Amino acid sequence: EAKPGDIIFFKGTYNSGSPISHVGIYVGNGYMIHAGDPIKYARIDTPYWIDHFYSFGRVSGIPDTRPYQ
Repeated sequence: EAKPGDIIFFKGTYNSGSPISHVGIYVGNGYMIHAGDPIKYARIDTPYWIDHFYSFGRVSGIPDTRPYQ
C-alpha cells in the first residue's frame, strides 16, 4: 500500500528508451504531485495513469519523523 512520500513509477508515457518514463510523488488520498508542465496535483485513479502505472517505491533508511504522528 502506498504511503505519502512514496515515488510512483509510470511506463510508456512517452518514448523514453527506458522502462520508466515518468515519476510522481504520492501525497495521499489518491493524489500525487505530477512533475509535468505545470507541476500540479493529479489523481492517480484516472484511466491514463492506471494504464501507465508501473509500481510504487520507497526510499529506505530514512526515519519517519513527521511531527503529526
